[in-house]
Amino acid sequence: MDGVWMSYKNQIIDSNRVYTTGGEGILIDFYNSTVGHIGSDTVVDVKFIFKKKTVKLKFEGIKGKEKLKKYGNDSLEIDSGHNMAHMFRKLNLNHKLNKTIHEVSSFLLNNKFEPLNDYTKIEFSSDLYWIDKILG
Repeated sequence: MDGVWMSYKNQIIDSNRVYTTGGEGILIDFYNSTVGHIGSDTVVDVKFIFKKKTVKLKFEGIKGKEKLKKYGNDSLEIDSGHNMAHMFRKLNLNHKLNKTIHEVSSFLLNNKFEPLNDYTKIEFSSDLYWIDKILG
């Protein structure tokens, strides 16, 4: 296992039981042995224990382990214990953009983006952030 993987399109295990939604945007970085969330700048160190069809995650300072199940070469799953299976897919972070900096900036400035799980709202602006104006 290598690369950076992100959870999205998580699945309810049993729709007849209580379940918690959300949790999308969890990032697993096999290169740096960390786990984090796209909505936070905090990452947690993790030790990966590789088995034939599973990967165990042991979080530093936290008792217990989580198990990642591998499905082929393109999917991982963690059963979070809350009737929700977190589905992970590998991110292609080496993909070259065939756009200029101006085209990318224009796209970010002229489009609206849906919040991630209703709590991470992103807006792009060509104006300086208020504290940057003060600090010069």
